[in-house]
Amino acid sequence: MIVKMKLGEIRFLVNGLRKLIDKELPVKTAYKISKITQAVNIEFNALEVARGNLVKKYGKEEEVSKGKVPRGEVKVDPEKEQEFFQEFNTLLDEDMKMDIDPISIDDLENISLTPADLLALQRILKEEEKKEVQEKKQVKKKKE
Repeated sequence: MIVKMKLGEIRFLVNGLRKLIDKELPVKTAYKISKITQAVNIEFNALEVARGNLVKKYGKEEEVSKGKVPRGEVKVDPEKEQEFFQEFNTLLDEDMKMDIDPISIDDLENISLTPADLLALQRILKEEEKKEVQEKKQVKKKKE
């Protein structure tokens, strides 16, 4: 199934998958999670490379305070932060597609997850379960 999302959403998905990756799961579920994790990691790593390139573009090398010797660490120049974030946010707003086999909440029945974990994982849940998570999210917003 083709899953569509913004590049900015991939960080949340990575965090959700990290909660699952070390859990003991039935073999079929573990296989699905490992395949999804591989696909997500490819996109996440590409995003991190692009972010690193932007840091280099808008950054400057940090200096050791006493000797003024470069450490090789590059940080965004405070004078160029606005330009950096504008370009980075444009990147995060890009649409992306991944071909993955969604999982069911039933596949995760023996695992304790927080509501935040489920929200992070909603992009890889089967369609009908995504709707349930979205409805719960809307109810929570109304209560606040």
